[in-house]
Amino acid sequence: MLSYFYIIKFCETNQYYAGSRYTKKLTEVNIKNDLWTRYFTSSKIIKMLINLFGKNSFKVVRTKIFYDTKSAKDYEIRFLRKVDAKNNPKMLNQSNSVFENSPELQWITNGIISTMIPKGKPLFPGFRFGRTQKITKQHINRGPKNKIHVIDIETNDRLMIPKESFDSKKHKKPDLAYNRNRIWINNPITKESKIIKQDSTIPTGWVKGNPRRQKTTWYHDPHTKINYQIKNNEYPPSNLVKGRFYPFIWYTCPLTNNNVLCKIDDQPPIGYVKGRNLSMKGHA
Repeated sequence: MLSYFYIIKFCETNQYYAGSRYTKKLTEVNIKNDLWTRYFTSSKIIKMLINLFGKNSFKVVRTKIFYDTKSAKDYEIRFLRKVDAKNNPKMLNQSNSVFENSPELQWITNGIISTMIPKGKPLFPGFRFGRTQKITKQHINRGPKNKIHVIDIETNDRLMIPKESFDSKKHKKPDLAYNRNRIWINNPITKESKIIKQDSTIPTGWVKGNPRRQKTTWYHDPHTKINYQIKNNEYPPSNLVKGRFYPFIWYTCPLTNNNVLCKIDDQPPIGYVKGRNLSMKGHA
């Protein structure tokens, strides 16, 4: 298998990079046109410098052809150790061997791209020490998360206001015990809401409940047997009856605690009464 050793020069800083190339694709015909035509080293730093400064910022200084892979690897290791590439400021290599762990590295950045180089080696043009800080998205709190419960000092009513509207002269923070015996009321027209004492009279135009958490009640049509869910602050049609229509009724036997589900029009078994036994023994 043909292989070769090479040295390239980064013209911007007059630094060098040495390596070896071995692959089955190399032949005596194309080996001279391989380096810097199809192959641009396997170094991440070299590839980054090509993207920043272009291919013309490098120049091939030397190549040496071998007819087996081992010879090229051994020659590369001998060269890197001879020049002490990982500690040599003139070399871009990060180690003195092909399989050697990289030395102690440090981050450098040009404000957009970050990379690591061995300590003691000169910086690339336009780079400085440090790492590019990624811009994080700012999450804006909306809705109830951006509001707080306060007590109006003058009226002693509890309100929900934006955090930035809090005024210590007008409001005070509520005590946890203040929640006892309090109810939410709201104005359907202005969409305002506040908490008052349960024994207080509800102002004209206000109804119970929080507009953000409106409760609903089940109604059904006795003729069509259809169930409807209607909000508490709305008035249901006159033909509806409060409650939910169930086509089945539970019956239980007081002696055996067994439960039976029967249709409304059917007669329950003898000895069974209306209702359901929810004990563990008779739960069916």
